[in-house]
Amino acid sequence: MAEDRMTTYRVLALDGGGIRGLVTAILLKRLHQASPGLFDSVDLIAGTSSGGMIALALAHGLGPQGERDDGKTNRVLDEIIATFRNGAATFGLALPFPIGFLLFSKYQSSARAATFKAWFGAGTRLRELKRNVLIAAFDLDNGHADRHRRMWKPKLFHNYPGENSDENELAWEVAMKTSSAPVLFPSFNGYIDGGVYSNNPAMCALAQVFDPRYVALTTRRPADHRPRNPRLEEIRLLSIGAGLNPNFLPKPTYRGGALLWANSYVAITMDGTVGIADYQCERLLGMNYRRIEPVLDPDHRVGIDDVGKVDYLADFAHAVANTPEFAAHVQWVRESWLVDDRRADDANRLETHMATPAKPAPAASPTTAERIAQAFIAKVKNRKGTEPGLQDMPRGAHPRDHGLVAATFTVKADIPADLRRGVFERLGHPYPAYIRFSNAGTDPHDGDPDARGMAIKLMDVQGEKLLEAVVAENERNTQDFLLTSYPAFIAKTPEDFLAFMAFRRNLQEAHAKQSPELPALLKQFNERFPNVEKSRIVIRNPLTIPYFSQTPYRLGTDLVVKHCAVPLASDGLPPLSAAEARLLGPTYLRDAMRTRLAQPEDVVFEFKVQRHRPGMSIEDSTVPWSEQESEFVAVARIVIPPQEFTSGERAELAEHISYSPWHGLPAHRPLGQVNEVRRYVYIESAKFRHAANGVAYQEPPPPGAPLTR
Repeated sequence: MAEDRMTTYRVLALDGGGIRGLVTAILLKRLHQASPGLFDSVDLIAGTSSGGMIALALAHGLGPQGERDDGKTNRVLDEIIATFRNGAATFGLALPFPIGFLLFSKYQSSARAATFKAWFGAGTRLRELKRNVLIAAFDLDNGHADRHRRMWKPKLFHNYPGENSDENELAWEVAMKTSSAPVLFPSFNGYIDGGVYSNNPAMCALAQVFDPRYVALTTRRPADHRPRNPRLEEIRLLSIGAGLNPNFLPKPTYRGGALLWANSYVAITMDGTVGIADYQCERLLGMNYRRIEPVLDPDHRVGIDDVGKVDYLADFAHAVANTPEFAAHVQWVRESWLVDDRRADDANRLETHMATPAKPAPAASPTTAERIAQAFIAKVKNRKGTEPGLQDMPRGAHPRDHGLVAATFTVKADIPADLRRGVFERLGHPYPAYIRFSNAGTDPHDGDPDARGMAIKLMDVQGEKLLEAVVAENERNTQDFLLTSYPAFIAKTPEDFLAFMAFRRNLQEAHAKQSPELPALLKQFNERFPNVEKSRIVIRNPLTIPYFSQTPYRLGTDLVVKHCAVPLASDGLPPLSAAEARLLGPTYLRDAMRTRLAQPEDVVFEFKVQRHRPGMSIEDSTVPWSEQESEFVAVARIVIPPQEFTSGERAELAEHISYSPWHGLPAHRPLGQVNEVRRYVYIESAKFRHAANGVAYQEPPPPGAPLTR
């Protein structure tokens, strides 16, 4: 028998929360949009109450395991979200207080029953669902004939085949049982809401996976491997809350009697089970476990039947999805959930969903992003305070431009069908564009060796944007591509980049003090960050060299690519030495661009993409992808016509224009930890710079239109 290889068993656990399940549903959709493939290989979906409803709906509506159908997944999630948005109809009419509290349940069950029958049909059984499920409920009376064994008890419905399976239970009835919250709804067939003992079902799900009666991997193992349960290190568990109310009891009430505890006991019990399951899963699974638990505003507490607050809940969920914390969750999904588990039958899925190293680097925490942003801001503050020639607060990255030029970015008409995504869907379409050429550093002379940048901003790009909610950036109709003259990045992880910034600052201080430690520091720096020296080049003209994206990006939902821009013609001159460059003026690169664009011939670049292949790293951008394994394919042509770009208006726009890899369409979403941190850092840096300079940044008008300020 062949050696028993590692596999990956993926568990999704969804908390209960009544109407707050809207938060869970929206976060699930945003996770799916950020990481298509999230649900393709999920093995078990566990849920309680509203989370149980969502779990059953997903298991019923998804396609067969391992098959991609993002459109169908979006429709399922949209239907779930719409049901919660229409919460008043789902709950039904409330009986007036005190009748609907003391004598009867506040709501009847008919409206919910109609909703669930519409979701699943009246005859769908758990065995017909397309995923394994574990749904928490509580049995009020097991009906045992022996009165010593007759009792209430927790009940976990599941559809694993074998002993004690619930595969013949009707899906709509299980949804009713898990969501029959006491006081709000009558029990259903003797069952109430599972939140009374497991409002967070993550630990129950983890225990279920180890049950020897249900060999979890029976249908998923290659033919030459024996059936078995997953090992602990093979499990990935993603747990999602429904918005936690920040409850507490003030000290003066600690000696309260029955009335106090009657009002607080249910909330304490449900929140307590959430916290203990989180603690247990984190201790057992470590980095293979992720908990998303947003906390509601204390001024907007939401009860489980506060149907009038659905707009607030929707806004809250979308705001959560635009935070650095959520970006870190997305990164965990990519690096731990969509991980290469080396199953023989997964080769196609791995190519589609970004196979990564067996031990990916841990996702950067928001603290790292904040520290990098602070370091950038501190750097530009120092420059502003020590360089008397600076009138405005400078940029943190690529601070000195050689020129901002108007261009046309025309999509080729004959690109391969699989590359016709995002802006490349519009075959033959000419996008107006601004392109900013720059030095990477603050070198006072263009002859100093340095990396060079080419930042492309396409205009008139319609559609939903990645940073739609970031009003401060005000980029509603653009798509940015950021390229650099060296094909690899300088640091593997955000933490490495933070160390790079600190190392460089120490070098500058040592140089200023003429410290005897400078040679040793420089040697250590070059050993740790070898790409810095490799990327430092001397050039004659920014218009005659190639540029590369360094980091990877999505192209549509199932491709990963890198970008480059290559000039069609060179100046035909030999390379320029550093000594020769120092004899030229300090801004000779701007002068070279101005001279070239005064000539009648256009400057032309080809814009190309390189497809990701198995074995090419998504996370480690310090290593270029092999062009022998995957060549660059031209998808567009950039034409820079003759022009004068050193005018006051254009020069001012070159200083204040904002670029970010996150300005653009979801079809071109940046990937990897470095890009996740760039989202936060670029936003914070731009906000600071524009505020310091008194600029209310506006998306620039297309080239040729009058500039407004």
